[in-house]
Amino acid sequence: MPGHIFLQTGDYELAAKTNVAASEADRAYVERTGASGMYPLMYWTHNIISSPTHACSRALRRSDRGGTRMVSNVGSAVSDMQMLEGLRDMSALGPARLPRGGRGAGRRAAGGPGARAGILAPCAGRGAGDPRRARLAEQERTAFAAAVAAVPAEDRFLINNSAADFLAIAKLRCSMPRSRQPAARAIGLWAKAAERQEMLQYDEPPPWYEPVARRQGFALLRAGRHAEAEAVFRQALAERPRDGRLLFGLAETLRAQGREGDAKLRRGRLARVWDPSARALRTGDL
Repeated sequence: MPGHIFLQTGDYELAAKTNVAASEADRAYVERTGASGMYPLMYWTHNIISSPTHACSRALRRSDRGGTRMVSNVGSAVSDMQMLEGLRDMSALGPARLPRGGRGAGRRAAGGPGARAGILAPCAGRGAGDPRRARLAEQERTAFAAAVAAVPAEDRFLINNSAADFLAIAKLRCSMPRSRQPAARAIGLWAKAAERQEMLQYDEPPPWYEPVARRQGFALLRAGRHAEAEAVFRQALAERPRDGRLLFGLAETLRAQGREGDAKLRRGRLARVWDPSARALRTGDL
């Protein structure tokens, strides 16, 4: 449970380590006692997914493959406990944004019979925005729309949010232009998505897998609207002060405005949260 506090204070690396230790303690307990039912399905799964999908991705560390372990742990129990479906969906999202996560990692982890766990994979794939893959992107959007339409109106996502409220963000995410233009449309969609994310009720792990403001800021930065991008990144960092991509985004907006001293300060903070074994961030990583 201390991992919840560390997530709120922005100590993402410590949150990751805490949840790794907690999931290992759970594993030892289950193996020793043969416990079944609520505890291994809910609490152990919570600790497994909280580490790689949220704490690690926000600290920008590599995944410990917890998503795959979590899907195996849940198995077919999603048909009896809908809350598990939300946790399982997260395995399709978090790995796609890790520095060294394979492009297909989230999709493989999300697979399996008897659940809609793969519904969000088209939104997670980083390659979907490549204009050279426009046909595949369109097929994925069509499949996503059909899957969303099949979700019952009364479904919940995790505990505190409806599936409809969560999927409203996903639909905006999947509606993004699949090329570098028109920039104005992308900016508007990201702004709406960020607003919808702010409307989600508190839950942990957080219901959406990344701060949407990061993408909104990137769209503004790419459009040359640097002052607006700076404001978006600063507001997001007020809640997530150790999010490496947000720090990088702010540094880039400051550099674009010729404020090298301020940009250097943010890059120094970035160095303290970015895994030194990972490749250097690029603007497209936002």
